Amino acid sequence: RQNYVDEIKKCQQQEIYNLELNKIVLLKNVPVQESEKEIKETLEEYGYSVEQVKRFNKMPMIMITLSKAEEMMKILQDKNIQIGYSMAQAVIFDKNRSRPKHHFK
Repeated sequence: RQNYVDEIKKCQQQEIYNLELNKIVLLKNVPVQESEKEIKETLEEYGYSVEQVKRFNKMPMIMITLSKAEEMMKILQDKNIQIGYSMAQAVIFDKNRSRPKHHFK
């Protein structure tokens, strides 16, 4: 049983950090006033091809789905993404992170 849990955790980690599979990025410190359309246009001006922009409820972060895996590395290394008057910070999106730890026991 423990080996199975360890294998699942390992597969999930590989999924997250395999940039060919995971093209979803979280952008933190994004102004709440900016609309999803404005954010998408701004990112396209920076040279990113964005498929989808999703805002979390009244929070200063958005989830972005990129169309190319190469852009994933580029956006994670880019420190000068300005949206509105704020500098946004890119982080890899981990879909398993929001689950409580007792879920995996």
